[in-house]
Amino acid sequence: MAELTDHELLTRFAHTGEEAAFATLVTRHVNLVWSAARRFTGDDTLASEVTQAVFIILAQKAGRLSAQTVVTGWLYHTARLTAANALKENRRRQQREHQAYMEATLTPNETNEAWQQLAPVLDEAMHALRTADRDAVLLRFFENKSLADVGAALGVTEDAARVRVNRALDKLRALLAKQGIKFGATAIATAVAANAVSAAPAMLAATITTAVLTGTGLTLATVAMTTFQKIAVTAALTVTIGGGLFAAKQAHDAQNAVRTLQAQQAPLVEQVQQLQAERDKATNQIAGLKEELANTEKNNLELLKLRGEVGVLKNQAEDASQKTQVAEQKLSEILSVKAQFSKHEKTMVNNAKQIGLAMLMFSADNNGPFPTDFQQVTNYVNGYTNLVKMNAWDFDLVNIPTNGVVEGFNQTNFSKSVHPDLVVLRERYPRQSPDGSWSRIYGLLDGRVLTATSYDGSFAAWEKINTYSPSPPITNQ
Repeated sequence: MAELTDHELLTRFAHTGEEAAFATLVTRHVNLVWSAARRFTGDDTLASEVTQAVFIILAQKAGRLSAQTVVTGWLYHTARLTAANALKENRRRQQREHQAYMEATLTPNETNEAWQQLAPVLDEAMHALRTADRDAVLLRFFENKSLADVGAALGVTEDAARVRVNRALDKLRALLAKQGIKFGATAIATAVAANAVSAAPAMLAATITTAVLTGTGLTLATVAMTTFQKIAVTAALTVTIGGGLFAAKQAHDAQNAVRTLQAQQAPLVEQVQQLQAERDKATNQIAGLKEELANTEKNNLELLKLRGEVGVLKNQAEDASQKTQVAEQKLSEILSVKAQFSKHEKTMVNNAKQIGLAMLMFSADNNGPFPTDFQQVTNYVNGYTNLVKMNAWDFDLVNIPTNGVVEGFNQTNFSKSVHPDLVVLRERYPRQSPDGSWSRIYGLLDGRVLTATSYDGSFAAWEKINTYSPSPPITNQ
């Protein structure tokens, strides 16, 4: 039976939800995507998370990729964009580590020497190729497919595939020559075929498939959106220096809030302990009186007196027990309110991240403009979050012009955008925490999510200091 093409597998998954079809796609391309991400990030763990994100996006767009799209090329390009967002602040450090690694593993043979010079600039040169030429090089030398298979994937004959591959290789050689890499086409092809794709970590394909098919790939705490929330979607989720300073302030405020709650709880805890001690003391007294009653039968009046004292002590013990239960209930209620507030805060942060990701995906699909109302991004979040039809009472879109075009926005490199810290999403109503302070969640232009704190419920001063407003807000009523 003939092997199904990538598009046939995607169609099955999109229309029927066939898990085996998607698992086959992941197994088929995970090495390519992971290797590209590994080159972009220089970090195995980060490359694994970028790879998961790429396949999650593929699952989201499974029904929208045209039959003319070469899935290999699409995955490679998406891996590049996703990894670029994740790098940001640590890219320079990773490049130094990569260079040090390459120097430490040099060998005399010509192939390794060529690869050492090619690796730092290969992906930029590949990106500069036209899509058709890049697809040809990827299929032939990255995935080591035969010319017949390359032709089948590109929809041309084997001879036409040979011509296209040779032409694309010559273009790649010319681009590399501009970077000072002057190897012949044969040396480049040999080095790329031998080194460009290496095995991804064991079980990564199974982990990705499980994450996508169970819907946990985009769940927050999840991650803890996972450690990938520290990267993607985020710059999707990578925090800038300014964001780091604000996060430090948040941590300080959170510690103060915890200390306040602990101070409120301390008297109750002390009261509970005191009542418990009184109850234990009364219990011991009852035991002593019972022993005394057993040994005292000489005086009925004294016996009645002792019985009366026992009754009083029993009442005291019961009263102490009831007070203990009331105090424990109050303490439990305080902890429950705190836990509910924390859980709701996490949910709102997760929702803001999902909306931010949907906005970035909408912008990418529409060549720049952002959505101007929530209905435009509904299809980008269905199936991956509990947001149903984008409940407009939770968040407002702000600072986005009516045409959706934010001046100076750079889709490919957020760090070069004029206003990467521009607030585009704001929680509609501030929330008061158990310690009396107020919190409000904001989503930034580059996909990051911040939580601001106020002690009087007003966030005007924070927004004036930390954001830039190019136009009046758009409020979804």
